[in-house]
Amino acid sequence: MTAVAAPAPVHLLSSTDFTDINVLVARAEAVISPAAHYFEKTVEGKRGAQLARMKAARFFNPLHVLANGEVTEEDVDGLALFRFAKHPKLAPKLLEMKSEIAAYNSLIKAALLEKGVFAIPTIDG
Repeated sequence: MTAVAAPAPVHLLSSTDFTDINVLVARAEAVISPAAHYFEKTVEGKRGAQLARMKAARFFNPLHVLANGEVTEEDVDGLALFRFAKHPKLAPKLLEMKSEIAAYNSLIKAALLEKGVFAIPTIDG
């Protein structure tokens, strides 16, 4: 997937008719395209592994759980991206985490209810 759009025709970029949707789209693409290209090359490219690790660890944030649903075993399995997952003392702890998922989800629900947040997505929907 490439985020870089083809250059817009010059007449659209030089137009001041902001009621024309094509002019607005061309100007938006001209502004956004370089940033999208940079993001694709740098963040998803050079820093892709780092980004994957950040995504794997986000379930430790209760607000992420609130927005995206309960923590699952797959979330814990995602921690295998980190080097510590292979450490002889820590690897067994990751397995223990799987048995603690229900308690973790319950604690998050309780904390959110205490704060007045009443809905958390569940695995079942």
